[in-house]
Amino acid sequence: MATFNSATWTTLLTKVFQQMRDEPFFLTQMLGSSKIYSPPTTIKWRMITTSGKMSSIGLRDDPARNIDYKNTAEDITVTPPQIFERDSIESTEALTSSFNLNELANLNDASDITRSFAYSYGVKLQGLRDRLKRRIEYMFGQLLLTGKISFTTTERTFEKDYSISTTGTLTVSSSTDPLELIGAECETFAQTLGMWPDVILMTPYLARGIMNHSKTEKYISKNNYNFGLLKPRFNSPSVRFIGEFQEFGIPEIYVYSGTYANDSNVATKYIPESSKTSGKMILLNTSQFALGYGAVVDFELKPDGSPIMTDVIVKEKIPEASEGHTKTISLLSYPLPILYNANACKVFTSTISQ
Repeated sequence: MATFNSATWTTLLTKVFQQMRDEPFFLTQMLGSSKIYSPPTTIKWRMITTSGKMSSIGLRDDPARNIDYKNTAEDITVTPPQIFERDSIESTEALTSSFNLNELANLNDASDITRSFAYSYGVKLQGLRDRLKRRIEYMFGQLLLTGKISFTTTERTFEKDYSISTTGTLTVSSSTDPLELIGAECETFAQTLGMWPDVILMTPYLARGIMNHSKTEKYISKNNYNFGLLKPRFNSPSVRFIGEFQEFGIPEIYVYSGTYANDSNVATKYIPESSKTSGKMILLNTSQFALGYGAVVDFELKPDGSPIMTDVIVKEKIPEASEGHTKTISLLSYPLPILYNANACKVFTSTISQ
C-alpha cells in the first residue's frame, strides 16, 4: 500500500496570476532618448544664442556701417542629484520558506535553497531598477509641469530651474474654436523657438473636451478621416495617441495619465489634472531635451579612481560585519533631465466649460 509523506511533497500552483502594472515610462522614452554621460560628477552644457537682427540699409555710395556680430554663449553646470538605495538578502530567510511566490514548495534539497535565493535576488534587483525609472519619470513630469526639478528632505534641498513658461492659459468653451486657439499657440511657439512643437501632451479631460467640441468635429471627415489625420490608438494603459491637425500647425497629440504610488501607496499622476473642468496642455519640441548622468567614482570597481560614465551601477557586496550571512544589493545613479532651451516647452492651464 502506498504511503503519503507530507514532508517531501512538493506541489506547483495550477495557475499563477501576476498583477503587474504596465509602466512604459513614456516621458523618459520621449524626452530622455538622447543620453549624456559626463566624465566629472557634474553635468555641463553650453547654450549658444544668435542675434535675429537684419542688415542696415541706405543708398548707393553711403559709407559702410560698422557692426560687431557675435554669438553669445552661456555655460550651465549642474551637480545632479543622487539616487542610492540598498536592499539585502539574509541567509536564514530561504531556509524556512521559498521566496518564489509562483510555487507552493517545501525546501527539500540544496538546489531548492539556491533557486529561492536567485528568485529573491531577481525580484529585489528589478524593484531597485523600477524605483529608479519611476523617479526619473517623476523628474521629467516635474520639469514639464513646474519648469524645474526640486526636492526637499530633512537632509537635503535640491533645485534646478529651467525657467520655462508655465503661465499659459487655454479656455475651451462653446463659443471658442479649440483648434484655432491651439494652432495660434503653436505658431507663437515656433516663432519664439525657431522650431515647431513636435508633440503636444494633454491630460485626459482636456483632450475629451477638445475632441468632443462641436467646432472640432466639423474639421473631421467621419468617413475617412482624411482631414485631421486622426489615428487614435492605445499606446499603453497610460498613453493614448489621438492624431494631428497639420492644417492648423498642430503636431501629434498624446493623452498622458501615467501614475506612481506615493508614500501612502495611493496612485498619483505624474502630471495631475485637478478636475473635469481644468487640465493641462504642454507644447514640446523633444529635440531640445536630454537625460544626463553624472559620473560615478568607485574605488572598488576602478581602484585608480577613473570615472565610470554610465546610467546606473548595481553592486553586490557581503558586509564584513555580517561575516557572510548577509548579501546586499545596491543601486547608484546620478540622473538629471536636461532642457537645452526654455522656449522648447510651454505649459498651459486649461478651463473647460461647454
